[in-house]
Amino acid sequence: MIYWIIFSLTAVLSIYEILVGGSKASKTMFYVLCFFLVLFVGLRYDSVDYFSYQEIWERVDFTSFSIPFYLSYGGSTGNEFIFATILSFIKSLGGGFEFFIFLIALMSLCIKLHFFRVYSPYVFISIFIYLSFSLFKEMGQIRNALSAAIFLFAIKPMAERKLASYTLITLVSFGVQASTFIGFFAYWLYPLVKRKYYPYLILASAFLVSIFGGIASVLIGYSYYLPFQLSSRALSYFSKSEPLSYNYLNISMLIFAIVLLWLRNIIIIKNKYLISLVTFHVYATSMYFLLFDFPVVAGRIIELLSFNSLAILLPVIISGLAGYKRFIFVIVIYFYMSLLFYSAVSSANSYKIVDLF
Repeated sequence: MIYWIIFSLTAVLSIYEILVGGSKASKTMFYVLCFFLVLFVGLRYDSVDYFSYQEIWERVDFTSFSIPFYLSYGGSTGNEFIFATILSFIKSLGGGFEFFIFLIALMSLCIKLHFFRVYSPYVFISIFIYLSFSLFKEMGQIRNALSAAIFLFAIKPMAERKLASYTLITLVSFGVQASTFIGFFAYWLYPLVKRKYYPYLILASAFLVSIFGGIASVLIGYSYYLPFQLSSRALSYFSKSEPLSYNYLNISMLIFAIVLLWLRNIIIIKNKYLISLVTFHVYATSMYFLLFDFPVVAGRIIELLSFNSLAILLPVIISGLAGYKRFIFVIVIYFYMSLLFYSAVSSANSYKIVDLF
């Protein structure tokens, strides 16, 4: 029930925002909602992967310090330099696991909400979309969630073609979740996304590859070029992988990519930097279908680059449309997000809060 209360409240606020626009009251509600979301996510207990992260908490500390991965057992998982250092620092100060979870949630959410506020013309719609795509990821796979937030800092460096800054942001993200190094290669897709037909051809080619099963089985043979912790993890995941199948979520990612490309002029007019987010989504969608036989990595690249991008870009498109086109687009988005949220809630654990006393 608590999930639906949050979702419904955000939906009402987003509709009010469309009809009335920004106001002092809506700005106040934004900060109230942000505060509540941080508490809701940061103080949860027994969510997906909760106890897996507790195991990481117990085994990682400064005694296993190393770069780029700490030398604690577990391969790369939780041993990424920046993530493990944050964890170890909190432990060294006497902080508890619950505080660590809260801090990661605070950092991840504050970054995302800041960028929603800066780039989205309808911040409550952005939060509404975020809840549908990412809330349960935020409450479980905390390294992925924080890495995805960090990648939002790459919006301007990508658009301004500042490779050094983009590389630094990628390395920071890598230091939290190692698999996010794949996002580094999105930088070179940016010029092609601005071309008229090339990005459509890239998407079509990637989808065609997925029909034949994907290319991960070929790429995995080159994993020995990666650090040992990464290569062993990749081989372990791949050996246990079953090829993906087509479903409403991955097909919708493809449709969203086509819509973003089709309406990219509207997006650019609103803010020239947002073509970076279009690039992120097109790249992530293409990689997803190319890696159709490696679902762990395919899913993570979508979570890393697509979900937050759509949370900003879809409200931008709404603001650029008018008349019946705008009405139809809004109805479709709200219907789709509601179905997505319903699906996520149906398989989610009941919400539990940590014992504060």
